[in-house]
Amino acid sequence: MAITSLLNALDLESPDQLGDIDLESLDLDKLSGFDLDLDSLTKRYHELDQRLVALYHNQQEAQNHEVVVFGLLKAGKSSLLNALTNQVDYFKEGVTRQTVSNQQYLDNSGSQTVLYIDTPGLDANEQDDVEATKGLELSNIVLFVHNCNGEFDAREMKCLSQLKELYAEGFDQHVILVLSQFDKKLAADNGQAQVDHIKERLLTQVREISPEFSEANICQVSSRMYQTGAAASADKKREILQEKSCIVALRKLILAKGNELSNIAIKNLMLDIGEVMFLAAALATKKKQNMEQLESKLSSYQSKLDRYNNSLDSEVDKIKGLLKQEKCAKKELEDI
Repeated sequence: MAITSLLNALDLESPDQLGDIDLESLDLDKLSGFDLDLDSLTKRYHELDQRLVALYHNQQEAQNHEVVVFGLLKAGKSSLLNALTNQVDYFKEGVTRQTVSNQQYLDNSGSQTVLYIDTPGLDANEQDDVEATKGLELSNIVLFVHNCNGEFDAREMKCLSQLKELYAEGFDQHVILVLSQFDKKLAADNGQAQVDHIKERLLTQVREISPEFSEANICQVSSRMYQTGAAASADKKREILQEKSCIVALRKLILAKGNELSNIAIKNLMLDIGEVMFLAAALATKKKQNMEQLESKLSSYQSKLDRYNNSLDSEVDKIKGLLKQEKCAKKELEDI
């Protein structure tokens, strides 16, 4: 953000400190790298203000959270999306490659609207990878789906590294790791212990890329368990299975992240507006100072001119007096 550059230029730590700066004594040379044209600043302010109003309106009206699903071929992306959207076969599932292009579904069944985007499996071929990457341009939340059968492989680590490059410090805010098909491990006596071990290993791997990544951003799910519950005739069984599938928990996490990102976007826009207003105030103060300096110089020049005119008038009076005396002397000589 530009506000960060502004704070660095002024040796400040927080945007709140901008209000403590005495603009009258501010050295504008520190702002030489910023746009200090009042017309441009005014235009930028109005653009940011319109974006802020639109973003706030969208948030209040429960507009879209955009969610893209990433993962290797057969990681369980399509079945996950069918469970999240309460669909049976909207997103095509199968033992062979089904998704070859991005597919979207707008889910407005809950309190907020979510746009889900299915993508082809990563590393199937170059064309699929390009198509999957396009999904990122439409989304602000990434569900990175990993089949619950072990740690990330080299292809998945490469993709996570690319997401880290894209989101930088915001990686933790944008990415949710989804451990799919965990129910297949539960058949064993120590099934949940195996799942927990895999989660710990995945967390260790992702923290090699993003050290601050939170364990709360890893969610184990079972799409099959959720759909079994959806098909159950008994309400109690349906509720228990769908809750145990963790699909409901994942929905809540998606909405929480979407709201968090909206709030961050509003905060960043407000900071950008504050930066523009500060620069405009600094420029106006400087122009005022320049005008006052110009008026002072003009006043000084006027005083000098007045003194010169007064002195000139005095000299003219003296000359007139001498001419009059000379005239009188000539007349006296003529009379003699």
